[in-house]
Amino acid sequence: MKSKYNPAVTSEYYVYHPAGVSASSVLIQNFRISELCDDFEGESDPEKMFLSFAKGSEVRVSRYSTSTIRLDVISESTRFRFNDAKEEAKTQTLAADLEGEKFENCVSFEILLSDTNPVFTLNVLGQTAIGQEITDSIDKYSHMFLSGEIIIEGKSTFSKSHFSYEPIAIPRGASIFAKLPPDHPYSPSDVLRASIESEGIDSSIMIYGGELFTQLYREKPRPVNISFINRLSSDNEAVIGFSALILLIQFLAAIIAFLMRLKFINVTTTNNQELASSEEEAASQITGKENSDKK
Repeated sequence: MKSKYNPAVTSEYYVYHPAGVSASSVLIQNFRISELCDDFEGESDPEKMFLSFAKGSEVRVSRYSTSTIRLDVISESTRFRFNDAKEEAKTQTLAADLEGEKFENCVSFEILLSDTNPVFTLNVLGQTAIGQEITDSIDKYSHMFLSGEIIIEGKSTFSKSHFSYEPIAIPRGASIFAKLPPDHPYSPSDVLRASIESEGIDSSIMIYGGELFTQLYREKPRPVNISFINRLSSDNEAVIGFSALILLIQFLAAIIAFLMRLKFINVTTTNNQELASSEEEAASQITGKENSDKK
């Protein structure tokens, strides 16, 4: 059975890989632009504009304070160059498009939340990693995974109806990512939402199939698995079936014990009868011998 994962979390950092042209644009307001992901300059633009991400790009969404959201958009070719990949020549350099204005390689957007722009929302369709692996480097700010849990959906044992397992709590500072097969037919979907009065960026991602992993500081990634007790306690049909199995085993054990006791009684009775017959035969022999001696 392919699992359905739903991480409902709050984090200061996400990495999003849009699923091509089917991915949604994002409405931004009160923003500044930094080409080549450099320093921001000038005043914020209050105009509302739609931002689209290029095919193969990577979007890094981070929150540095209660009022600032930052989007770093890296083109496909820049991503491959960072990773020393051989496919760089086949990739495109376009990173993003802001209503006709195109940005190459890398571009950053700083979005200021305010009373006139209190909420930032990003609908994502594509693979999304949550949190950031914390390193020992002291020369950069480490964004944190703040809080949340992972809900895994399963199917009942007999009717195959959907139900949710007991949520798995994720500790602060972790990172969460999925590994999907290359031909995976379903793209994870999500809504990232940040409001001026909250901390971090809230999300509720839907991931179908594949494997989900968590990683803590100085630890290796660990797969997110459901324990046997969690599987059993969450599936009512499995509980009923397991209880019925236990009752059946107890019933069979009672029958076997009864049959064994009955056999023991029969064997004991037969042995007693044979012993009594032997004693009677011995007694008759002794009596016959005594009679012959008297004669």
